[in-house]
Amino acid sequence: MKINMFQFIPATLHSLASWRNIYLDSLHYAQDMHSESMISWMPGVACYLISNSNKSVGYIILNGSNELIEFFLDDDLLFQKELLFSEVIDKFDIKNVYCKSFDQVLLSCCHRFSSSSSLTGYLFQDYNIQSGIVLDDAIDVRLATMDDVPFLNSFDNDMLEEGEEIDPYIRNNSVYMFLKGNELVGCGYLFNIIPGRVHWDVGMWVNQPFRRKGYGTQIISYLMKYCFDNGFVPTAGCAEDNIASRLTLERCGFVSKLCLINFQFR
Repeated sequence: MKINMFQFIPATLHSLASWRNIYLDSLHYAQDMHSESMISWMPGVACYLISNSNKSVGYIILNGSNELIEFFLDDDLLFQKELLFSEVIDKFDIKNVYCKSFDQVLLSCCHRFSSSSSLTGYLFQDYNIQSGIVLDDAIDVRLATMDDVPFLNSFDNDMLEEGEEIDPYIRNNSVYMFLKGNELVGCGYLFNIIPGRVHWDVGMWVNQPFRRKGYGTQIISYLMKYCFDNGFVPTAGCAEDNIASRLTLERCGFVSKLCLINFQFR
């Protein structure tokens, strides 16, 4: 008979806050926007506190499709990480794990047990020298307001996921409009990934008539400079197949040493 060494106790994201801080502080790089959005903003997230001999020793977070997003175990029990990980995979019927390439514990477990893997996206948290790219003098920048929502929704904005709305970003003062006269050149997105931490995600969208004219690099460079000037650390990411976004970020001085990997099981 198999003895269950670990118990999984349903929890809330709020109740895991102190554990998550320990996990995030243990990483050599900051949490990326995509991973955090799957936890903090997606519906159906399930959190479990891991207990061993009536002592809390870690946690896991699953999304609504029973995909494992975060896996953390106290240092004192890391020698049992493979045992615990295999139990999580079996108990929760995990088919996919989203893993940051700098999450060493989760990465090693995934390599041990997964059947296959695929690169999901590139993460940018390192820089070369600042690009020195500046905005055209004719461009004005202002924060978007809720009054701008109908206007912004009239554009095909590929920065947003399918079905995602721009409203929450505007309420959070995260959307900047770049205007040339009455024409919208594009939008910049600046979002504090985890409130209270210094890392901010930067992103942009350029209106179709202004594409391939260097405005994307101008917008990203503007947001990066804003971060540096205010003591923030800019980070970014893009899908594996989004070559244009990757090139734009690299022109602005970003360097990608990191990636997001989707590991498949069974």
